[in-house]
Amino acid sequence: MAVNKDTRKPSAKSGKVLMVLFSSIVSLCVTIVFGEAYIRLTKPYMTPDALGDESLEYEATVLSRNAFPQRVQRGAQRHVSGIAMINSRGYRGEEFAIPKPAGTTRIVLLGGSAVFDIYAKVGEDWPNLVETKLHEIGHSNIEIINAATPGHATWDSLGRLYGEIWMFEPDYVVVCHAWNDIKYFTWLSSEKSLLRGFRPLPVVPGDPNVIVWNPFTQYTGSVDHFFSRNSQLYVRLRWRYMSWRLGLMHQSIEGGRQVDISVPTNATEISDSYSNWGIEQYKLNLRVIADTARDIGAEPIFLTQPRLVSENNGQTERDLIGYEGVFLTHEALLQAFEQTDEAIFDVAQIEHVTVFELSSLNGKTDLFRDHVHTTRTGSEAVANAVANLFAETLDDVGY
Repeated sequence: MAVNKDTRKPSAKSGKVLMVLFSSIVSLCVTIVFGEAYIRLTKPYMTPDALGDESLEYEATVLSRNAFPQRVQRGAQRHVSGIAMINSRGYRGEEFAIPKPAGTTRIVLLGGSAVFDIYAKVGEDWPNLVETKLHEIGHSNIEIINAATPGHATWDSLGRLYGEIWMFEPDYVVVCHAWNDIKYFTWLSSEKSLLRGFRPLPVVPGDPNVIVWNPFTQYTGSVDHFFSRNSQLYVRLRWRYMSWRLGLMHQSIEGGRQVDISVPTNATEISDSYSNWGIEQYKLNLRVIADTARDIGAEPIFLTQPRLVSENNGQTERDLIGYEGVFLTHEALLQAFEQTDEAIFDVAQIEHVTVFELSSLNGKTDLFRDHVHTTRTGSEAVANAVANLFAETLDDVGY
């Protein structure tokens, strides 16, 4: 029986499809090769391991969103020049004794990254400079503990105060918060309270110290580990993907070392308004902090947050302000800062708390790198202002 064989050749259309597919694959490979070569020649070598080695680690806690582990570490926070030393108790700066040595007047400063002073090198953060300046003018018994943690708001500081810092026997508790509290102004409501708006942080599986998992410094698996170790192009694309996933596209791999992965991305668009829930929560937090400080025998002091944000900001200054961090327009951010300042004075009057007012520093471009973080000159200016105000306070009470 005869069998008819199909001897037709592939159509011209199929050939074109194969050629386009082959060309696309070749073009993709060439692009990857040239992209890899370009990055290796023009960018610093970087892997999650390297970022981890240069970054500060955090541990998950219940009473605040995180804390530094109780071990000595030295690393950067968001910028390569801002090297910090964390002591064995998990605080920035030199070791301090518990119980407090006799004759020591201990001042604890609570705040976020602006008080931590993320761009300052070891020993150059403005709280440490305040201590140095007070010693120079004769208050040698003063000891300052920088208890600030990047990303923290008033409610974090409250948890740290009654969860641990009371054991340090502070004589003064200084509170300086605004920017990180303003971050929740756009989404806080009766349906999404602080209790509902924040979730426990992801941690490294099997880590006995419960270290917070950071996708920028830790791997997601063996495949991720392999490509991160062998491709700088992959590392850059990985960073961008993780930034997009966490809503942190304004960060850069060269400019960033440690990113705050604990801020809920409830807002998605820049807003020109916010409800009154945020400022009421802020007032309540300040009142409870003041009461808690007095309950442990310390005198509370409120410090208005120095900032670049000002009604006189031109485009150059506005380009430095991270509006995407608070999801507010410039006008709304101005209003939010004004309201936090007003809240500080309102609560201070009710609770009989001293206020250190630093508005004279606001809007000065040489003092700030961005919205609230200071330059070296700015850290000096804040330190001088706070030291002078503290000197007057200490003289009044006879310290």
